[in-house]
Order: sequence, then C-alpha cells, then structure tokens
Amino acid sequence: GQGPAVRGQSYLVYDGSGDANNDPIDIAATGLGGIDLTADGAFAFALDLLFADLTGSNALKILVYTDENNYSELSRVISAAAPPAVRYLFPFASFVQGLGATGAADFTNVGAIVLVIDGNSEPALDVQIDHFATVVPEPASLVLMGIGLSCFGMRRLRSRRQA
Repeated sequence: GQGPAVRGQSYLVYDGSGDANNDPIDIAATGLGGIDLTADGAFAFALDLLFADLTGSNALKILVYTDENNYSELSRVISAAAPPAVRYLFPFASFVQGLGATGAADFTNVGAIVLVIDGNSEPALDVQIDHFATVVPEPASLVLMGIGLSCFGMRRLRSRRQA
C-alpha cells in the first residue's frame, strides 16, 4: 500500500504512440499527427475532479505539444476536494506560450497532450478524475451572441440614418 510519506507525479499521455515501455517521460511529440483542438469552436480543456483528499498545493498541469521544440503549458492548483465534482477549465488562450526551444504550441496542429497530476508537494495524494475533454461553446450561447451582434448592427445602422 501507499505510505503516508509517498510523493510523486502521475502522467496521462495522449500521443498516439502506443509506447511499449509506458514511459511518461518519452513523449512522442508529433504522435497525434497534428489534430486541431480548435475545430468545432473548442476553446478550452475541461477536467472534472471527483475526489481529491488533499488540496491547496497540488497542481494539475496540461502540456500541449506541436512537436519537440514547440509546446505550451497551464497549471491549476487543486483548491477544492470533492464530492461534489469540481470542474477545472484550462482555456487555450491562458496557456503559457513559448516554452519550447523555438516557440509555443499551435492548438490547430497538436502532436501530443500530457496531463500531469503533481503530488510532490503533499504526501499521499489521492485523486479521481471523471472527465477530460475539450470544451465547445453551446449552440444556445452562439445564438445569443448572434442575436446580440445583430442588434448592435441594427442600432448602429439606425444611428447612421439619423445623423
């Protein structure tokens, strides 16, 4: 079993490589072949945390790679234990850019995604994750935005006619 002083990191690597060694450090940075995370309007990752027994100093981190030289990352501190489930959003626009040797990840050309659960700061962290996916705007939100923009356009047209 896990002792109370055990510390470490867990990696969920999505790189399409089927690494026979299951080595999280050996990431195939182009293994996904350039998927477009922004397709269908996606703007963020969502992660639903069902359970975390220690909070406040342990981090969830996502790294996005275009290739070995271009990647970006974003971290969130686990601030609430569950239940109930807590949803953490990782907006693409908030990722730290330019961490790679030659630049940032291109979210329209992704070769690998890595989720890191960092339990190094607190011993014996237990975490349960239910959902990890990209977030796409709901159609109702897009309709409301469209209505708002059309109303703005009509108001602007009326003000031009009156001038």
